[in-house]
Amino acid sequence: MLTDPEQSNGPDLPAVRDAIAAHSGALVPQLVDADPEVRAGAAYALGRCGPHTLEALRGRWAVESDPTVRAALLLGIAHHEGAACADLLRSAATDGAAPVPAAAALAYAKAGLAVPSQTVAAMAAAFAAQEWRTPWAGGGALKEALERLDAESADALAVALLDGGSASAGRVRLAGALSSRFRAKRSAPTALMPRLCALLTG
Repeated sequence: MLTDPEQSNGPDLPAVRDAIAAHSGALVPQLVDADPEVRAGAAYALGRCGPHTLEALRGRWAVESDPTVRAALLLGIAHHEGAACADLLRSAATDGAAPVPAAAALAYAKAGLAVPSQTVAAMAAAFAAQEWRTPWAGGGALKEALERLDAESADALAVALLDGGSASAGRVRLAGALSSRFRAKRSAPTALMPRLCALLTG
């Protein structure tokens, strides 16, 4: 997290980031550790170390089977490639097990890309399935995705979550994420208030 500008700050942050990046090669072997939590942590750390780690992240993505690790790898790849990995995000959103589609939604949001309509149902199902926490989203993945997505994509995701009949815990998370978007974007209450009303009265 020392290389993450959303988690750390201060005038020494660039120097700290450079120092960690210089030793990032030591993290690459951790991508094949037997423990998936170690692999996921390594994927996040490498993703934050700089674009020189992209080959290692892509290489592990090709063979990794654990969904949580794949989610971390996907966000690391998208952090460096942005819109250039749109095809990868689309296939990951529709073919991956949770939380991979949720990671794809967050990656679309961070890259400023609209979410393709054919991916929304899978993304909603992944968010509804579990409260996925990742260092790529300090305040919660659903919250950050809804805050950052364009208005049409945010509405589509909210509708899919509502239509999917999320359990009570999922509905609470959605209500919190909608409230966060309302605070972040002045136009959001007008566009999404009907969704919040449906959520609270459902």
